[in-house]
Amino acid sequence: MRKVIFIVMVFILSLVGCSEETDSKELVKYNKERVINSLNDASFTPEIPTKLPFGPTEVRVNVEDIGGMENSFIKVSFISENQKEVTFHATKSQNALDFTDEHVKIQEDLEGKYGEKEKVKILKWNKDDIYYELFVDSDSTSKEEVLNIADNFNQVN
Repeated sequence: MRKVIFIVMVFILSLVGCSEETDSKELVKYNKERVINSLNDASFTPEIPTKLPFGPTEVRVNVEDIGGMENSFIKVSFISENQKEVTFHATKSQNALDFTDEHVKIQEDLEGKYGEKEKVKILKWNKDDIYYELFVDSDSTSKEEVLNIADNFNQVN
């Protein structure tokens, strides 16, 4: 009888340990050199994320013209080995398309709008007249982690 109780206790404790581990992922630092170098082509200097939910194996950076303004749109995509993706846009003009509806607090003095569209979580905010949009795979990252990524945006220059 003691063996059965011991086995049941070990099983229950292992389930509790597993559930806590999957609830919260710690963000990790990544090599920002490619992103920082690409910012030299932009007409403004946005903040960039300093931590992500994974170490990217590929980073894609595009600096484009938008609304008649040269080099005023930055798109950065971070892609993991298993094709998870975090993408952010930064621009000097607001995007007319908006799939967000929930007001959220990113930092003590910074608010944004959060929403979900199909399989993507979206967070938008405006800081120092720069408009940011963060897009994250919804299956791999929670709403809290999306807010945590945004909280880790910092100026690099």
